[in-house]
Amino acid sequence: MVTIDSENGMISKWIIFIVVCFATLYGMASPEINPWLGKWEYAEFWPNIDRSGVEIVEYKLTLKQEDSKLVADLDMDGYMTLRRIRADCVLVRKGINVVFDESRQDDKNWSNFVKGDVLFRLERNHKGILTYWKKLRPTLPKNEKVGIYFKKKS
Repeated sequence: MVTIDSENGMISKWIIFIVVCFATLYGMASPEINPWLGKWEYAEFWPNIDRSGVEIVEYKLTLKQEDSKLVADLDMDGYMTLRRIRADCVLVRKGINVVFDESRQDDKNWSNFVKGDVLFRLERNHKGILTYWKKLRPTLPKNEKVGIYFKKKS
């Protein structure tokens, strides 16, 4: 119990101040994690076979802090594609590795990935966020090279 009286008033105020500061800092994202938090999107599209429209695959990446670590939910939807992935994010020099943790789909036995597979790396540079594809590959071979694919939406 904290009491405030003339002799201990200053000490009690410092204890309250320290507790409030610690609680505030513990709940905040670290400076390394904070720029990555949010929703990121990328879409691939190409003409369908009869050229009457387009096929598309959308990638929606949500990066969030859980406890003190950065985690990702990746949703891939579109042409012959439906994936729901939970990944851990590992901070590396200038970026993050997105590392497969588990499938978020009902059928958890279906997956091309095993826990610990690096799906891709996101890296900051002067032009934007570069994507280095690893175990996860984009649908179109032309997009397999390193490039700026994901854009931050919020």
